[in-house]
Amino acid sequence: MWHGQNDVAVLKIAPPIEFSDKIRRVLVEDVDVQVSEEVTLSGWGTVDRSGVVPNNLQHIKLELLDVEYCNDQHELAVTNSQVCTSTSLGKGACKGDSGGPLVKVYSSNVIKQIGIVSFSRNCAAGYPDVYAKVGSYISWIKEKCNNCI
Repeated sequence: MWHGQNDVAVLKIAPPIEFSDKIRRVLVEDVDVQVSEEVTLSGWGTVDRSGVVPNNLQHIKLELLDVEYCNDQHELAVTNSQVCTSTSLGKGACKGDSGGPLVKVYSSNVIKQIGIVSFSRNCAAGYPDVYAKVGSYISWIKEKCNNCI
């Protein structure tokens, strides 16, 4: 099991991405989203512990949890630079989802990324999933990519 603090990276892509109505810049949430708010996880990770890889992008609506509660559920430390979501047995982040987005949907035109899949305790075993909180890294991201956000 990987457990990383500061589980964030910035990539430089060449040639630059050409944005369109179907390809948009990722908006980053710079304020804390509150406990119990609904968020959405998406990814191409396995659909269960058997290792079955999906043919289609998977997504699930989850609820944000209190970091202290989440920390109590894990053997490894969960800090304020992370966010956690509720999961039930068989639902949640799994192998291959690491690095994927956790977003808050405000409207059909406003979707902001709040997290990056970091770790879970046994794939979809009912324990909270843990994400790097993107808002905690905004100044670092701006520094690394010349104020790109």
